[in-house]
Amino acid sequence: MKLETSRKKEMKNLCNY
Repeated sequence: MKLETSRKKEMKNLCNY
């Protein structure tokens, strides 16, 4: 579960760029 959240955060960060 924690990993999934981390992955979502990373995806959002990528989208931000």
